[in-house]
Amino acid sequence: MQAQIEQVAPTFPALHFIVKHGNVLALLLALCPPCGSLLLLATGGSPVFLVAGVLGGMFLYLIMRSYVDLVRVIVDMLLPK
Repeated sequence: MQAQIEQVAPTFPALHFIVKHGNVLALLLALCPPCGSLLLLATGGSPVFLVAGVLGGMFLYLIMRSYVDLVRVIVDMLLPK
């Protein structure tokens, strides 16, 4: 006898997590470089690190927001509802 195999639609929990919490996740990740540069500045580093950290955080926020938007488009267009 053959056991019947049920086909279950994949749920992709990571994609749904990014769709739901993507804005906060992008902001939290973008705050990491400025916080790290503040730490370097507090331990005697150059103020150039602070400028680089802020610019890096802005760039990371832009990249993360575009990634979140891309995942949202993928989920809306390609995943079954």
